[in-house]
Parts: sequence; C-alpha cells; structure tokens
Amino acid sequence: MAEIPGYSGDVSFTSFLTTCKSFVIEHTCDLEDVTAFDASVSGVKTYAPTLKDWTATLEMNYSTANNQTPGTSALLTLTVDATSYYNGSAFLQSMTVNEAVDGIVTQTGVFQGTGLLSLS
Repeated sequence: MAEIPGYSGDVSFTSFLTTCKSFVIEHTCDLEDVTAFDASVSGVKTYAPTLKDWTATLEMNYSTANNQTPGTSALLTLTVDATSYYNGSAFLQSMTVNEAVDGIVTQTGVFQGTGLLSLS
C-alpha cells in the first residue's frame, strides 16, 4: 500500500473545526480474561473480546469559530484522503486552548464516540 500524504485530511463536526491540522483516532476493544483450568495450555491466559470504544483527538489552530462547548454531540467525520474517511456520532468531551510566547495559539478537542465508528 502506498503512503497517504497528510495534507489530504479534513474534519467536520457540525459547523466548526475548519482549522484542524492533525487528528488521532483510537479505536479499542475491551478484552476479558476467560482463562479456565486446562492442562494443555498451562500458564497461558486466554481472552474474549467484549465492548468496543473509540475516541478522537484533534489539534487545531485557534479560531473563534471553534466555539462548541463540551457535551455537544454531532456526527464527526475524519477524512483521510479523497476516498477514505471515518465517521460516527461523538460528544465533544473537552476543548483546551494552548498559548505560548513562542508559538501560535492552538486548540485541542477530545471527542468520545458513541456507537459505531465506520470506515468508508
């Protein structure tokens, strides 16, 4: 598979996040220990998958248009390139403004997925 250039990415969540410059998606699955007495696998644990979960973290240049408040929910679409994107319903969990004397003002948004995360 060929590498995909990062400049192809895009984000939408209601009407903001037009200044997004990077995102990270963490798609996880809880695993439960189902180890039982079994002489054939002595000393080795076994697991079974249970619930799935996902979060997304977005890094953005500061914009007053990014005025959503934590608790806001909408469809979050994270575009990888012209043909690939992730989407799912999410809550804005937190929005942090970062300012430093030697840089530009940025924002970090953390989103908690609710329901399935699909890849199209």
